[in-house]
Amino acid sequence: MEYQNINTFAKTPRNIPKEDLKFFLKNNGNTGKWLIICLIGGIVLAIITFILYLFSINPVWIPIACIIFSTISYFSLSFLDPKIEKLNNYPLVMGYVLTAHRSLWDKDPNSQGGSLIIFTKEEKLRLDEEFITSIGEKIINFDFESEDIESEKDLESIKFLYTKISDFQKGKSVFNINIQKPIKGVKIYCSYVILDGKNLPDNKIPKSQLIPCLIDENNTGIAIPYKLIKYT
Repeated sequence: MEYQNINTFAKTPRNIPKEDLKFFLKNNGNTGKWLIICLIGGIVLAIITFILYLFSINPVWIPIACIIFSTISYFSLSFLDPKIEKLNNYPLVMGYVLTAHRSLWDKDPNSQGGSLIIFTKEEKLRLDEEFITSIGEKIINFDFESEDIESEKDLESIKFLYTKISDFQKGKSVFNINIQKPIKGVKIYCSYVILDGKNLPDNKIPKSQLIPCLIDENNTGIAIPYKLIKYT
């Protein structure tokens, strides 16, 4: 087993320092979204500033624009603070990697990329490595039995997941997928999760393809840096 003290870490509330929580919040796509908003805002303000500078003798617009951009950036990023405070209370699940950016399979601490991870929030099964592995392998191999899928609608739900996996592998944007119908009577979720090589055991996705994640209110998985699993 690559992960130690996982059951202890699963207890809430945890007591991880806020600075450490910020360190791995970047593994949540929402953070990247806000950073992109800041970047686009900065570009737009830079263009406006340039135009104003061309038509204004007084260059006072430059510091004003910088102040506006700094203010927008501050409030955009501070929007994440309430989320940081909640991380110590988010449930922990064991996720199974269905597919991921190819660099994450190699031993490279500098690799970073997206992945699609499945998990369940069922209390008795959310940390059950054997269960989620069996589901993951069934999906990858399309090896379902009659008792796995109870109806045609369940099958359609699985087919939808395959469509999204294909989209991901073609480089299209894919985020959360809630599989509406259960597999084996258990509701399964699939989340887009950013993984960082230096935060993984041996700097790559482990052979088991299991990644512990915290799950937010929107069923988004947030991968936990390997070193933080040791928190008690």
